[in-house]
Amino acid sequence: MGNRFATGKSQNKARDFKGAYERLFKNYFSTDPPPVYDETDFERRFRMPRTVFNRIKEAIIGKGLFREKVANFSGKKGIHPLVRLTACIRRLAYGDGADRDDENLDMAESTINMSLKQFNKLMIKEFGAQYLNRCPSPAEIERVTTINAGRGFPGMFASWDCKHFSWKNCPVSLAGQYKGKESDKTLVLEAIADADLYIWYYFFGESGSLNDINILNKSTIVGSILNGTFDLKIAPYTINNTHRDWLYFLVDGIYPKYSIFINSFQHPQDEKEKYFAQCQEACRKDIERAFGVLVQQFQILQRPIKNWYWVDIVDIMDVCIILHNMIVESRRENFSVSEYLESGSDEWHAATDVFRAASETENNPPPVISLFKNHDEQIGDVLVEADLATRMAIRVGAVNENIRNTAEHFSLKSDLMEHYSNRRQRRNINNHDDDEE
Repeated sequence: MGNRFATGKSQNKARDFKGAYERLFKNYFSTDPPPVYDETDFERRFRMPRTVFNRIKEAIIGKGLFREKVANFSGKKGIHPLVRLTACIRRLAYGDGADRDDENLDMAESTINMSLKQFNKLMIKEFGAQYLNRCPSPAEIERVTTINAGRGFPGMFASWDCKHFSWKNCPVSLAGQYKGKESDKTLVLEAIADADLYIWYYFFGESGSLNDINILNKSTIVGSILNGTFDLKIAPYTINNTHRDWLYFLVDGIYPKYSIFINSFQHPQDEKEKYFAQCQEACRKDIERAFGVLVQQFQILQRPIKNWYWVDIVDIMDVCIILHNMIVESRRENFSVSEYLESGSDEWHAATDVFRAASETENNPPPVISLFKNHDEQIGDVLVEADLATRMAIRVGAVNENIRNTAEHFSLKSDLMEHYSNRRQRRNINNHDDDEE
């Protein structure tokens, strides 16, 4: 028996790489005979449908560490890429120690950690541009806003909020600034998510000592709006016979009274405000649900994060959001807008009517309250020859002024309350007529 206190490199364990691959293949990937575990088991343990897993496998296998290697001195094959890929996904899915899968997948703790780091880098390289902080297309905006119009919020795009994640191995030198809720060291995720729970934009990594307002002042989501990467200007829609042409977001009470934010009432005074508060809070749960699904799918985020380095944690968050959005996208393809809203219902008519403002009449279009105008035109002829930095600074200043327009915030909120009050009255009338029949 070896001396456990001996210095130097420990002896290699006799791991069965071939056996690990054969077991994995037999359990989940065999075609003849069928695999031991069915599609339900696969999706539960890999946290994704097989179609999503196959996309990842095609993009990752054959690159970097995910190539099958052969030992020169013995001719034996090393860890199969499919086994290495499975170990990385299981690490994200279960959040256990890196040595947990050694008995089943025959991979050492250091090998799994090294593989996960490269897996994260490859995933961000292959899928980051498609699933991280991407401006939605016109078709995607139309889908999201149509669903939200049927829910009573025409022009609403997503819900906006923050969530804290515990950082167990935060360095002592940083513990003070990362001390967040309940005296725990945390990192903050700020994100916006729609009714499908798709996370469109996010900002992660700020210290837990900051609140939502501090995070907002540093947010890259706001930066994307200011520099035009995320354009909030859309086709006009109607709320309480008033026509507007910009997207807005549902937020909680701590957020400022900006023109793009709609929050609830902390102390509603009458039935109209109470009803609006209930409806706003119900729809704003989209972002809370998105956070909940994210940490349940990838429990490496639910448990205290054990990584030492901030950059590694950011990569893990990036990959978890990529995988989350890939899964949402694969399931969203099976649901049309009509399946969210019952055909012929009040919600259906609301969703199909609110966007008619821009096309009612070509010769006499209705007046539209336009918040985000073409700022390049506003710059004027004097600065046509100005350098790019000057033009961008002027644009950012103009958009920032529009966002902070408190008057438009209260005007939009008032129209939404009237819109919801009218919807409620129509529902009561329809229900009364049905009872009489």
